Amino acid sequence: MFRGDNAHQINNVSLNRLVRYLNNVLRMGRIVQEMYYKFADAYTERNHELSNEVIKQDDRIDYLEATLNYESAILLSSNQYTGIYLKACFMSSKLVQIFEYMGDLCEKNSKLNIEILKTPSSINVANFEDSVTLVKENLSDVLSLFSDFINIEANKLKTEKVKEDFFRKAKKKLYC
Repeated sequence: MFRGDNAHQINNVSLNRLVRYLNNVLRMGRIVQEMYYKFADAYTERNHELSNEVIKQDDRIDYLEATLNYESAILLSSNQYTGIYLKACFMSSKLVQIFEYMGDLCEKNSKLNIEILKTPSSINVANFEDSVTLVKENLSDVLSLFSDFINIEANKLKTEKVKEDFFRKAKKKLYC
C-alpha cells in the first residue's frame, strides 16, 4: 500500500503497523463474507448445520471487532497520522463496525432460519433470492475496493488521475 520513502511524516514501524491493521480489517470482511454465503446457502437449501456454523462463527467476529477497535485506538493515539493515513485508519475503523453489524445480522437470521426449519414450508425461498444476490455482490465490491485501496501506493494515490479513477470505480460499483 504505502512505500516507506513516500511516508516521510511517519516512521516505518507505524506504517507497517497500519498496513497490518488494514489487512486484518480486510480479513474480518472476508470472514463476514463467508458467514453471509453460509447463511444464504443455509436459507435456500434449508440446511440446519450451516445455520449452526454461522452462529458459532459470530464469536470469532466479536473477538476480531474488539481487538481491531483496540488496535485502531492505539494507532490513532500513538501515531501522528495525517492525510491519507488518518483517512485509512478512520475508514477501516468504520468498516470494522459495519462488518460486526453484518455478522450479528447473519447470526440473528441464522437463528431465525433454525426456527423457520421447525415449521412446515410456509415461506417461499425464491422471494429473497434477489436481495441475497444483491448483498453478495455489494459485499464483494466493498471488499474488492478496500483491497485495492490497501494496495495503492501513497504517491500514486496522491495524483489526481489515480484518485479520480479510484473514486469513479467506487461510485460506479455502488450506484449502478
